[in-house]
Amino acid sequence: MNKFIYLLLAISLFACGKETPTKQTKVETEQVEELRMSASDYNSEGMKFYNKKQYEKAATSFENAVKVDPKHKLANYNLACTYANMVDECGTIETRDVGEEYIFKQLKIAAQLDPNVKNKAPKDSDLIFYAKDTQFLEALSLLPAKNDSEGWKKIITDEDFVYEGNCVGGSGIFPATCDHFFFSKDGSFTVDEANEECEFNYEECEKIHSLSTKKTGTYIIENQKLLLEYESGKTKEIDIPIHMFVRKGSECSI
Repeated sequence: MNKFIYLLLAISLFACGKETPTKQTKVETEQVEELRMSASDYNSEGMKFYNKKQYEKAATSFENAVKVDPKHKLANYNLACTYANMVDECGTIETRDVGEEYIFKQLKIAAQLDPNVKNKAPKDSDLIFYAKDTQFLEALSLLPAKNDSEGWKKIITDEDFVYEGNCVGGSGIFPATCDHFFFSKDGSFTVDEANEECEFNYEECEKIHSLSTKKTGTYIIENQKLLLEYESGKTKEIDIPIHMFVRKGSECSI
């Protein structure tokens, strides 16, 4: 009789000691169920959404593809192109709460996986807006060598204008502390120097001050540095590459 009781107790203890699924295990299970397809299948699914211009859904599919296979060539490139279509006027991928740097990050991965991306990306209609941006060229390893002055000159003169300085906090076409340079192939430049007094009161400043002061001068490039000489005699040295991309919108605080 005692042996029978002990046996029941042993069975009961064994049953009580059985491990139940934890919350973490449930989450892990859901993640496995979520990524139920192969990377190629997720990429194909993403292309269906992409072709319908449903970029949010396309991005999610391509993101899942690279989770399954981080080295999937097409999915990484397609994700960069999709992000480019999701950028708003101020350069933000709003639904991902990140900036356009994610485009360049994804593009760099794609270029490392597939050398053909270096030739393909600059001509791609999804990415053409970024084709002259130094961050775009850097992602594709297309920037000139440090001592290639002619190569750097081509970059800065091909762009409509470049800006130098801290652009945070301003508003309007010329944010408060950004200087906008226009470089010519003949070695001359024009700069609109932003009026720092306009930093926090754009409308009032517009009434009583000039938003920018136009100045001219000449420049040379040596060892990846812009050496500027103003007509006034002032000189200035700027490291390059400086940011050469203009946001899609002109009325953003950047």
